[in-house]
Amino acid sequence: MNVMNSLIAGGIFLTANGALTGVRDIKVIETTTDDLYDPPQA
Repeated sequence: MNVMNSLIAGGIFLTANGALTGVRDIKVIETTTDDLYDPPQA
């Protein structure tokens, strides 16, 4: 949470409507990729 507050205070996140001013929600999204096919090498 401290890292997120530091990023917001530093003005890192700029949008078309202006800079973010606070945290409303934080979510971590995990994605996993399974390689199901390796094409033959030429």
